[in-house]
Amino acid sequence: MSVPVAYALTAFIAFMAAVKVFFQNDFIRKYSRSIADMAVYAAVMFTLIAVFLAFFLDFSRPPHSATVILAVSWGIVTAGCQITYSKAMNSGPVSLTVLITTFSLVIPIIYGVFAWNNTITLTQWLGLGCISTAFVLVLYKKHKRTPVANDKATAEGADESVSDGATRSAAKNTGINGVWIVFTFVTMIGFGVCGVLSTQQQLMYADELNWFVFLSYSAAALFMSVFIPLTGKKVALRPDKRMIADMLLGAAALGVHNYLRPRISIYLPPAVFQSLVSILNIIFITLFGIVAFKDRISKIQWVGIAVSAIAIVLLCL
Repeated sequence: MSVPVAYALTAFIAFMAAVKVFFQNDFIRKYSRSIADMAVYAAVMFTLIAVFLAFFLDFSRPPHSATVILAVSWGIVTAGCQITYSKAMNSGPVSLTVLITTFSLVIPIIYGVFAWNNTITLTQWLGLGCISTAFVLVLYKKHKRTPVANDKATAEGADESVSDGATRSAAKNTGINGVWIVFTFVTMIGFGVCGVLSTQQQLMYADELNWFVFLSYSAAALFMSVFIPLTGKKVALRPDKRMIADMLLGAAALGVHNYLRPRISIYLPPAVFQSLVSILNIIFITLFGIVAFKDRISKIQWVGIAVSAIAIVLLCL
């Protein structure tokens, strides 16, 4: 594969990740009324991805037990992150949610110092400093809030997602609030844990990547299916063409992303690949958030996004 093609496919991978977020958020804001509805969406999406990945398994070489354990752990954590991620996107700006959760790559770096005897380079220290600055800038300015929508979200702990057009329009413009901050940071930590688990698996059995990803999404699908009745909430979904499209296209985008990512990354330097995917993903989702979901980004927050891009490059060097 030529280098220009690898760069083009890297941009496509980032775009697919953004497309998944777009359809997921469209589902959340238009159809999801409770945590049970979110769980149904995640269960369907994980199941479809697992079925897609099953076609690429080598059944003549079953995985080691360590790969299975790490995959199941990854699946459980990912399932939980889908709930908190959905809550965060429903209660605050989509673009800033994705931006902050992208900082999860810091956790494997820090963990690697203690568990894998890695060292943090000067550029990575600078990247950590940039992330701290970006956090301050992104969270600096409060958006205008709609009292009724915000009070309801606070009182209910964001458990019930808004459904009618007028209330949903107010909710998606609430901007930064306490509920959003909590769910966003919990999601960031969860994604970071997933990064540790996947890296550990690659260090042990890199040739079992297909099995790891398949088992991970299978475990996530099973966990979400069991979780649905445990929520105590009634599933209020009434499928229509748009809802089905949100589910199918969201799963397809994430499945393509997960299939191509390890196969394209070998053609580019790791730092370049990781930086490009992360930065392009932020750019695509920011554009989606502004155009489709009417996210309002202040000038200071734009500076924070720019600083974040610098931080990602430094962390990947």
